[in-house]
Amino acid sequence: MADRRFLTDRFLGSLPPAKRRHTIDIWDTSVPGFGVRVYDTKDADPMPRGKAARIGFQLYARFSPGASPCKRGHFRL
Repeated sequence: MADRRFLTDRFLGSLPPAKRRHTIDIWDTSVPGFGVRVYDTKDADPMPRGKAARIGFQLYARFSPGASPCKRGHFRL
């Protein structure tokens, strides 16, 4: 499931975990190619970050002229 939203700290903190064995991709409306992926698994870090179990940031962009866009950089929160 892919969705487009304005990503704010408040919105990210309110995200529920994905359904079992699924991930949710949410793309930002203000920054093209930037989004988050919400997982169903628990993060090893016990620091509370909201309702979602684990969130990762992703960037989908074209890195050299004429190249096809690809997903780069998947950074966990």
